[in-house]
Amino acid sequence: MDDQQWDRPEAPADLMARLGNKTRAARKSRQLSRRALSELSGVSQRYLAQLEAGSGNMSIALLDKVATALGCDLAWLVSKQESPQWAENSLEMRYHRLPDKLRCQIDTILEQASTPQGRGQRIALIGLRGAGKSTLGRIIAAQTGVEFVEINDFIRQKAGMSLSELMELYGPEEYRKMEFQLLQDICAEKTEVILALSGGIVEDSKSVQLLNKACHTVWLKAAPEDYMARVRAQGDDRPMSGQPEAMQILRSLLERRQAAYGNADYQIETSGKNVGESSRELLALIQPLLNAAAS
Repeated sequence: MDDQQWDRPEAPADLMARLGNKTRAARKSRQLSRRALSELSGVSQRYLAQLEAGSGNMSIALLDKVATALGCDLAWLVSKQESPQWAENSLEMRYHRLPDKLRCQIDTILEQASTPQGRGQRIALIGLRGAGKSTLGRIIAAQTGVEFVEINDFIRQKAGMSLSELMELYGPEEYRKMEFQLLQDICAEKTEVILALSGGIVEDSKSVQLLNKACHTVWLKAAPEDYMARVRAQGDDRPMSGQPEAMQILRSLLERRQAAYGNADYQIETSGKNVGESSRELLALIQPLLNAAAS
């Protein structure tokens, strides 16, 4: 038997308490509220509260999302080391420090084994909530005779509950799983469809890969103030109702997703235009795609 000394296993309660303290400290160092961290990481506030209290039972996948949103390494978050500097040059951290555009290019190379084929007449509208995906999608569908599908409607029907209830009970992870499965089913069953997708779909690598292969993607973009005004005009307060930091969260989301949205096949700016102008521009864009696929 050698003379190597082994540390005793750490008590689970001590590990969870340290993990909670480091998560809370990292969040405060970035001046993020728990709500803002929830938006950036895709992890529910309930899980974050439990995590910081030292009582959470969070999966490694969710914990990795929290670490990424905080800009720290997962291994540091669960380690006994106080300073995250040791991980500064890790491959993962170097990747996260790359410009968004370059990271998206790397993701595209890794996710696509070949040039996307078989897009048919599937048009996928992406962008933040308030971009006009539902409104413009329905108008274009009526004008072209192509079926329109709002992915959130399918998710509500499958879950048998509202999106807010689904998020509260099961969290964003379950929503993403349902979204990907429904997108798979729709692309397998329909060769002609106009899809309005959730704002966060670009953060799910499997869904992005499927979209690249199976759909023509169009980013409907707008100024942050327009997103906010449109959402509130629709009476949709998810998830920013009454929050003084609502605009900060929206700007952070847009900044985080902008490069991914920018990888769409086409872009249409909707700010400064009425619904009629935007719908005509969208129709002019996708009509040749529909005609080419049908010929």
